[in-house]
Amino acid sequence: MRYLFLLFLFPFAITAQTFEKLLTDEELYNPNDIIELSGNYFISCIIRSSANDNYNLKLLKFDKNGVKLDQIIFTQPTIGSQGNLLALSDSTFIVVNIYKTENGFVDLIYRKMDLDFNVIDSTTLNLDPLVSSSAVVYSKIDKLNSGIIIHAIGFMVISDMTQKGVHFIRMDTEFENLSTSFYNRLLDPFVKSIVQYPNKDSMMVFFAPKVYIVDKDAHIVDSMPEDFYTFNYPETITRLPTESTAWYNNKLYASGMYYKLGSYHQDLSKDTLVSYENGEDYRTAFHEPMSINNSGIFISGIIGYRPAVYNGVSLGLESYIRLYQIDLDMNPTWIKDYNRNDGYYYIVFNTLATSDGGCIIAATRNNYDTQGEKVDLYLLKVDSLGNYTPMVDIQEPETSNFMVYPNPGSSYFTIENQDINSNCELLLYSNIGQIMVRKILQNSSENIETSAFPTGIYFYEVRSNSGIIGRGKWIKQ
Repeated sequence: MRYLFLLFLFPFAITAQTFEKLLTDEELYNPNDIIELSGNYFISCIIRSSANDNYNLKLLKFDKNGVKLDQIIFTQPTIGSQGNLLALSDSTFIVVNIYKTENGFVDLIYRKMDLDFNVIDSTTLNLDPLVSSSAVVYSKIDKLNSGIIIHAIGFMVISDMTQKGVHFIRMDTEFENLSTSFYNRLLDPFVKSIVQYPNKDSMMVFFAPKVYIVDKDAHIVDSMPEDFYTFNYPETITRLPTESTAWYNNKLYASGMYYKLGSYHQDLSKDTLVSYENGEDYRTAFHEPMSINNSGIFISGIIGYRPAVYNGVSLGLESYIRLYQIDLDMNPTWIKDYNRNDGYYYIVFNTLATSDGGCIIAATRNNYDTQGEKVDLYLLKVDSLGNYTPMVDIQEPETSNFMVYPNPGSSYFTIENQDINSNCELLLYSNIGQIMVRKILQNSSENIETSAFPTGIYFYEVRSNSGIIGRGKWIKQ
């Protein structure tokens, strides 16, 4: 979890934009990371290539209204649960791609990019041959206040679980002063979270059994006590399985599976542990279940976590998303459920508290009966009260047999198709899902008045008795 530098904003100073988004254009493996920069959201995903069955890293860019602005796919065969993103400034960030080489080993590419996906700088690092392409890889990256970047990469070879370890990599923001250290056979090497150690130029790196202290030279210099995760809650000893961490108001908050939240004082003495749900079918987000802003603590996950396995792919039967907002005293402010009983299986991967006081969730959605092993990317952006604008059934890319012109346009546009009949209905939506026009089409060519609408991106659908027969995008200048 990246270290949070938070602005204290008056609640009325910013209006939170909300949206619901579904992308079905790629066969998705999972979303991995989210950052917010200059009012845009950047999301890294692992997608499965239908051409060669490889996994590739894909970056997506959305504006605050959920409109997809850009995307890029890196063609190197990707391994592991990775695609880490690290914000360097309001206009630059780092994306990490861990990929398998032709000789079967593993390389890392660090790319510094601007908001338009232009590569400003890059560097490549070869990992020790112990890390083969058959390994399971988990990694986390963060930046110290001094500007030094620490990247922790844990791996385990599935065919030989004695082959495991952790690489710690340090560099500055110019990809210079690079050094590495390797710890072979570190117990349970899967990196869960990383956050700066208080008042020191070092990182706390969280693994399932233990927390290690890594200095700015990427060496383990200390560790937290063996019982760091163990709380007396309230009478029985309960262990906190940490998945994400964040400092806020001189307290460290740590969230784990099954909607557990623990807090520590600045000296890292234990404060409180709260378990908000109980049961095996409750599961918080896999990569980042918790995030904090001036509205409070957000924890997301799913209810109905009972995955089944089809042809080696874990898919579920039906689940729904649950989101908590919790105050800094760890009392729930509200609880919201989304997409309950809609026939789909959701898995939440990331939670990001946003600068407008709201929260964005990245998840996958699947229905095995109708989609098989294909899963879609589902995004949900809510405001500080958990409310959102429901999704309009518009998918990308557009699939329309209709001619719409001028596009871009201004005071009107013309929609034209010889198959239009009195059973056809046009719906025009704003980019936040508001219906702007609803009109029965009587002729093969009709003008649609738009002079009163604000400039921006709009989406249209044409529906007949058989369903949606055309959809697309129109831009008003």
